[in-house]
Amino acid sequence: MKPTDPPGLGQSLGQLLARLRGYRSKADLCRSAGVDPSVYSRYESDERPPPTDDLWRLLSALDAENADRLVAFELAASARAAGRDRPLEAANG
Repeated sequence: MKPTDPPGLGQSLGQLLARLRGYRSKADLCRSAGVDPSVYSRYESDERPPPTDDLWRLLSALDAENADRLVAFELAASARAAGRDRPLEAANG
């Protein structure tokens, strides 16, 4: 991490989402964001990054601050660039 990087880049996107969620239940968050809970679990466990629209809805439902939103989108872009956004079947085979 460079000194100019926003705080939070030393964690994964899943860790950031879990930190922002805090004690709120996954079911409650998913209901608020309109995201399937089983899909959200894949995001929080870093199996795959969320598409931009899901990430935006999740961050909005979490009332994330701008700095956390910036970090989340940067982490998602890095995960996609690393190829972690492939369908699970392709990633396993």
